[in-house]
Amino acid sequence: MTAEEKTLILGALFHDIGKFVQRCTGNPSRKKHPELGAALIDDGRFLHRFEKIVGKENIPSLKNIISEHHNQNAKDLTSIVREADRLSASERVDMEEAETYQDRWDHKH
Repeated sequence: MTAEEKTLILGALFHDIGKFVQRCTGNPSRKKHPELGAALIDDGRFLHRFEKIVGKENIPSLKNIISEHHNQNAKDLTSIVREADRLSASERVDMEEAETYQDRWDHKH
């Protein structure tokens, strides 16, 4: 498996990790989950693990996937994760952009 494939897979797996940070910390900074998730990659407790898997040179790409997965103009690997995220969330299209929806735990599909 190439480093690019590993970066895509980790980006897809961790693209919404910022939601966990929001929900567990109460998000005092009021940052959105893509920004919180990208910051987690730089966290000293985890960075070396990500570097070991994808290589130090691919960390910017991994962070970009996580931070830009809602960007409609996403390119390359990020566009793949964006499309998968959009398809998996298609049952809540009307609420997708609603900021308050991010904090709801009672998802009914």
